[in-house]
Amino acid sequence: MQVPFTFLPRDRGDYAQFWDLECHPTARPQHKSRVRFQLCGTGIRAGEALSVQENCSLVKTEATVKNRKRLDSAGSKTG
Repeated sequence: MQVPFTFLPRDRGDYAQFWDLECHPTARPQHKSRVRFQLCGTGIRAGEALSVQENCSLVKTEATVKNRKRLDSAGSKTG
């Protein structure tokens, strides 16, 4: 899966963003999964040269995943 995005900083400086990507399968919505990742970059003005070599690394962080359990009313019968 590919998810395109564009980051447009307003000012110069170093930036970091944390993103949570969640997957909710259609067949089993109670079994969701989540991946948290961090994007880092340096905002520069157009035409400025970056003197430091870019670090294009992806840092995976651990996210707390809580599985939603569906409460079925199997114990209570109607009719």
